[in-house]
Amino acid sequence: MKSFTKPLIMSFAVAAFVAMTTHGAVFVVPANPIWTDTGISVATTDVVQISGATGWWSWETDIPSSWSGPDGSYNCSGIWDERITNARHGQLIGYVGNAPNALAQNDPGLFSISTNSVTVVGKVGELWLGINDAQITGHVSDNGGSVTVSVTRATLPQTLAITLSGPDVRLTIPAIPNELYNVQTTTNLISGPWSTIASNLVGTGGVLTNTDSGAVALPQRFYRMAIRTAPPPASDNAGSSAYGCGWFMSDYGVGIDGGTGFGPWLLTATGVIGSSSNGFFIGSSTNNGSGTSPGIDVTGQSWGIYANTTNFTAAYRLFANGPLSVGATFQIHMDNGPVDTGSSVGFVLRNGNASSSPSDYNSGARFEFRSLGGGADYQVVDASGTNDIGVPVTYTGKRLKFTLTGTNTYALLTIDNASGATNMWSGTLAGTGTVDSLAVYNRNAGSSPGHDAYFNSLQILSP
Repeated sequence: MKSFTKPLIMSFAVAAFVAMTTHGAVFVVPANPIWTDTGISVATTDVVQISGATGWWSWETDIPSSWSGPDGSYNCSGIWDERITNARHGQLIGYVGNAPNALAQNDPGLFSISTNSVTVVGKVGELWLGINDAQITGHVSDNGGSVTVSVTRATLPQTLAITLSGPDVRLTIPAIPNELYNVQTTTNLISGPWSTIASNLVGTGGVLTNTDSGAVALPQRFYRMAIRTAPPPASDNAGSSAYGCGWFMSDYGVGIDGGTGFGPWLLTATGVIGSSSNGFFIGSSTNNGSGTSPGIDVTGQSWGIYANTTNFTAAYRLFANGPLSVGATFQIHMDNGPVDTGSSVGFVLRNGNASSSPSDYNSGARFEFRSLGGGADYQVVDASGTNDIGVPVTYTGKRLKFTLTGTNTYALLTIDNASGATNMWSGTLAGTGTVDSLAVYNRNAGSSPGHDAYFNSLQILSP
């Protein structure tokens, strides 16, 4: 996050506009050593764009499958030796800071690049580029090849252009594409307080303008702007290549992090994950119930959960772009078979992200959608308690769209995958606080594959 402050005394209302400066270079990044120092020192006033990666390299030259481009190749058994544990061995990665060789796995400062265009803002330090390999020191002698990538650094201007327009102050703000701008103001630069007069303005290149209404009447006024990268839309599905090694790799204690806008999956169970009594897998949702299509698959795949013999499982995921805002819609697809009496399968939207055990599935619960064993209809649990919403339980899948209509109110649209029939339900959220995370669960639904629960196609649509 970067903040710029330009004091303004109203009798000197016009400030100079400073143009943005841009520098670019092309770097060759070898697979050995692990890290390449670009020599670019990044400041908080810099925006760095990394893009256009090409080339061919290997994390073990005598294994043909280890050769790949900047996207890397799947190595499901080698996660223990990756800087970012996403099973993308040989992926182009980056870091801003010092001494990258000393970083722990999945250090927050590490980021994936691949062949994508990646924008870095608000960081301070040296820019390093490297290969996703060799978390264990010394595992680089068998690496070979290199990739080439372009790096452009733009230094942000630090001055706002300020003019008068009747009783108002008009601000002209230097803008960079895909950035979000917050404008704040105060009448006392020493003690504040600062108040926000515009938030999440989108930079589209050139400049943005914003008006501070009635500010001319004040004896003095100060402004600053905060800039951050616009987060990617939150979206993921089980058909993504990120799940090429499955949903859960218990041998390495890793939760897969697929898609964008969500944290990694945290998968828990009361028994041994992967045993006959409980676990997680990637498969077709048409295998549950009576094997009826269409199901909820993407390229034949859904996230599957099974639990029986008094066991249950729960998978957790944080909303990485922040809590749901009023007007935002959370989408999830769900497909379940029969559920043993007294058991249930479903999902919960929660405040916070408690995730240390399966019993946390309804910790901080604000909304729950479920199929309860023995019931003919789906249920919703909210501030009013348990509600039968009149939507029959089917084994063909449901598309569910939850919209936060107010701080504590919601609307739920259910769409039947087979018939297209829709149903709308609205209510008041249980508990308090923001909606920050998701839990999907299977509480002892039953022992046969027909009892498995499936989920897919997560998405958050901003208002």
